[in-house]
Amino acid sequence: MHWHGDRIILPDKAELLASSEDCLEQLFHINDFSYGIQFHVEVEENVFLKWIKEDKEFINIALGHEGSNHLLKQIKYIDESLRSRILFLNKLFDLLGFKK
Repeated sequence: MHWHGDRIILPDKAELLASSEDCLEQLFHINDFSYGIQFHVEVEENVFLKWIKEDKEFINIALGHEGSNHLLKQIKYIDESLRSRILFLNKLFDLLGFKK
């Protein structure tokens, strides 16, 4: 879910791991310990809907007057990406030495 205009240019050594229709550079890594994240890996549907409601003005500035509707069409990705997001967080926690 991407509702701002921030973008980055990936370093030459970066490997793109995840992207979206609105932002190519959603997740990348440079080596096993350097990750760049351009999305909220923790987002759940109730939080997503709350953000859309509370940040409607910001969303409309960034995406136009249909911005909220554009984001609502992406809500299906929350459930579809859950397994991948959990795997990613587990790997991140392992790399950082957190106990499960």
